[in-house]
Amino acid sequence: MQTLVENLLQLTRMDHTEATLSYQSVDKVIRETVTNYETSLPQTITMALTPTNAYFNSANLQQILIALLSNASKYSPESGTVQVTVAIQNDQPTITIADQGIGISDVDKSHVFERFYRVDQARSQAVPGTGLGLAIVARLAELNQAQISVSDNLPHGTIFTIHLARQLK
Repeated sequence: MQTLVENLLQLTRMDHTEATLSYQSVDKVIRETVTNYETSLPQTITMALTPTNAYFNSANLQQILIALLSNASKYSPESGTVQVTVAIQNDQPTITIADQGIGISDVDKSHVFERFYRVDQARSQAVPGTGLGLAIVARLAELNQAQISVSDNLPHGTIFTIHLARQLK
């Protein structure tokens, strides 16, 4: 219950704030965050990081990454691998987090960033969560002028993709 209240308060605060963005190294922030967080996950985390800069709030990007890594871990086998990539796609700095988990159906993909949405309640009841994590991620992405999307990681798993701003709007 405490986690639920804290997450709701965080979302409410984010509805009335703006992020301070600065031009900085995406790969550096990703490397530091993954290095500090990976020991708390049973899966192997691999990184392929192309040096690139973008506009973002470092604390927000760290929070996004930790939430996505946590989700990847919850829904993936302990023996699996989570791949974190930083690259330039269509001249835009892009971060992907790809897991080998249970995946997300096409129907659910359009709803995963909604508040309180949980994929397949029967299957995910054993997985702890409030259904607010991805809503927070989506709001943080918006505050950072970034776009986030979800797609399949074939043959199984999920890929979350974050397109960062190379210049401010």
